[in-house]
Amino acid sequence: MKPTERRPAPPSGMPRAKSVSHTERLPRIEAARRDLQDRPAPSSDAVRHDEPADTHEPLTSAQKRSLTFLQINTPLSLLVFLATALFGAVVVPSIGFVFTSHATYFTPNPRMLLAYFVITLVFQTGFCILSVITRNCHTQRCIVQSTGARLALANYLLALWLVLRILDTSSSRKAGAWVLGIVAVLAFVNDTVLRSKFAPRWVHPFETILVHVPNKLVTLIVIQTLLWNQVMLAKGWFRRNDNDLLPTEPLWPSAVIQILVGVALAMWVGMTTDVSVYAASMYLDMSILAFKKMPVLGPNSRPFLLSWIMLASMTIRTIAFVIPSMLKNGCLVICHMHDHPRLSFNNDGHHFSDIEASQHASTAEDNERTPLRASQDPAYGTVQS
Repeated sequence: MKPTERRPAPPSGMPRAKSVSHTERLPRIEAARRDLQDRPAPSSDAVRHDEPADTHEPLTSAQKRSLTFLQINTPLSLLVFLATALFGAVVVPSIGFVFTSHATYFTPNPRMLLAYFVITLVFQTGFCILSVITRNCHTQRCIVQSTGARLALANYLLALWLVLRILDTSSSRKAGAWVLGIVAVLAFVNDTVLRSKFAPRWVHPFETILVHVPNKLVTLIVIQTLLWNQVMLAKGWFRRNDNDLLPTEPLWPSAVIQILVGVALAMWVGMTTDVSVYAASMYLDMSILAFKKMPVLGPNSRPFLLSWIMLASMTIRTIAFVIPSMLKNGCLVICHMHDHPRLSFNNDGHHFSDIEASQHASTAEDNERTPLRASQDPAYGTVQS
């Protein structure tokens, strides 16, 4: 027979635990059981803390009125902007002629800019449809509290900017710069509220695609190209004819603007691994470099310093996006930290025994956040005896 193990005696000075017999334990169990039976069942309407964020409270009456106004105002703003763009395409001088006739260091390729606006209109159309058909309280609250009427106001102001751009006078250029500055503030406020209160999650895919993305597209097109292009026009820093040379004044301000915008985009992309911001910003940079009247190489090309800054910014932004994305998705490991069984210590600085160390040593599956598995290397992460 196997001898029974004796429990170690408690240290001196510590009181011994009082043993409780089975007959004394039964009344306590029965009392606890009756107490559980007498507790009321939780209401189905109560919001549990472990449930997802979809269980938001319904909108208030004021928020419902705001949502109704938004459902009418936002599509109307899109129609106004679209009608203004169509008018600018057929009027003489057209918006395309005005864009190409006054070249600055921030003038994008007109066709690529048109494609960008078409994509933005498609996403905003999806936003309008989502605001009408959704019955999810979380989505409704996201639309009302994050964008509200600011997105529609930005569309109205962009339509006004198109009219001022077509007029192409000294006063209209300065007014257009102020209008784009207001649009940039509105779009930045929308993005800040969305990021802080309604962070993009794939639990809510329609919010991520149809609410976050349209606001980011408006923010990027204004802050990255349109605003600075309009400021250059207001200052008179543009090339009127193909053979004219640009004045020297805008070189260093343009370099500083490109560096600050590039650093801000790299930091944002690196911290958030935002695919939409990365793709849209790279597209806009390529549209600036693809402007034929301000080529990278050849006669009347843009200064080499600005081209180098933009290419370096695109490279750093790509690195800032790729490496965190690989780390986040488990495709890259920077450092492996394993517990070594022979060098294990306790809090007092004493060595564990080999048996205790093997119990405390963790496996590779517990320590690694990578897709590397034992099927690739059976000996990986194992403790060698």
